[in-house]
Amino acid sequence: MPNSDALESFDKSKIIYLSKFPFLEEAKTLFLSKYNDEERIPFLAIKKAVEKVKSAFLSSRIPIAVVEGEFDALLELSSYYVVRLLLSFLNNNFITSRVGIAFAKSYYDKFIVVLQEEELVDLAKRLGFDVFLDKGKIYLHVVDYIKYKPKAVEYKLFYKNLKHGYVELSKHELARLIQEYITLSFLKLKKVELKRKALLNAAKEIVEFSSSFIPKTRKIKGKTPPCIERILKRLYKHENLSHYERWVLAIYLIKKGYSDEEIVELYKNLPDFDKKKTSYQISHIRKKGYSMPSKEKMISYG
Repeated sequence: MPNSDALESFDKSKIIYLSKFPFLEEAKTLFLSKYNDEERIPFLAIKKAVEKVKSAFLSSRIPIAVVEGEFDALLELSSYYVVRLLLSFLNNNFITSRVGIAFAKSYYDKFIVVLQEEELVDLAKRLGFDVFLDKGKIYLHVVDYIKYKPKAVEYKLFYKNLKHGYVELSKHELARLIQEYITLSFLKLKKVELKRKALLNAAKEIVEFSSSFIPKTRKIKGKTPPCIERILKRLYKHENLSHYERWVLAIYLIKKGYSDEEIVELYKNLPDFDKKKTSYQISHIRKKGYSMPSKEKMISYG
């Protein structure tokens, strides 16, 4: 049975807040207090969860409702945890990566990046970040920074101001680290078993829908250098490559004689794949006629 004492601690305003940030531990507590058994999960939440997963494949984003009522807030929050439940059951890296990144980007765009500095720091603290605001500047402990920093070169610790074990960040940078936190929380999901028929049917529907998006791996002709081999290995595992990894790989494949269409097909392995953006970027790289970066430059890129 749900813990009534736990539920009483969540008033309407708090439930609405948690529906905007369902990745908080408090939101998980609310969900488990309300629906601690598969059979208690509302069918509407299951249906909404499937729609969100499909949207992640179709547009690389998920629809997030801005709610005002307690019922809608609970439904929105519950659908987030049903998605995680379904992904845990499926235990498919391609599906989980694609959906996790779509969720992280969507919450970043909708609710995280628009927060004021004080609100953002408060959110980070709720997530367990060792962070504080001092004289208008944000400081995050170096351990948390290394754990959640994006792969982009500009986030390398070398370029950051480090003071007494804390990294100075802009509001935008802290928001990006929270986005990475959400993505990683999906990638850490553990395998679970489901029994309820409605949930099993939802999982089956996701597998059938996503099957047409799963790309085929192809061997690159000729011998590839270790750095490219490493990038390809990560690509085939459906990991999210950095901007520079994508850029270097595109240059390499163009020099190897691959067409734009063939490269786009390969990039479908990326969990945040967007055909229109990828096609444009590859075409741009080809027109610019970039040369492969030097070994020293590749090392500096990480």
